[in-house]
Amino acid sequence: MDLISEPSLTANGAPVVYTPGTDGESFVAYCEAACQSDAKRVDIFLDLRNFNFLDSRATLAVLKMRSHFGARGCGFHLINASPDLLAVLKNTRLDRIIDIAQRTS
Repeated sequence: MDLISEPSLTANGAPVVYTPGTDGESFVAYCEAACQSDAKRVDIFLDLRNFNFLDSRATLAVLKMRSHFGARGCGFHLINASPDLLAVLKNTRLDRIIDIAQRTS
């Protein structure tokens, strides 16, 4: 998948933002590109299925996305976090400010 062009649409019409690939550099670039979106009042989902951890740059990029979309009245959710990543997100207390769903498979 290229950097953000048009988000996929779910059955309820909410955009879903997927992460492209597994390396940190493309993840940060993807998050930065997502912040160019002018989406308003929709739910944004960042799919973390390809990641078992996020470094400090990636975490900052996620927080920037949350801030960007939150300022536009959007819900912001992390989905498909691995158990290891979920533990890190909880230890850093990011689960208190971002809705996070664990990987189900």
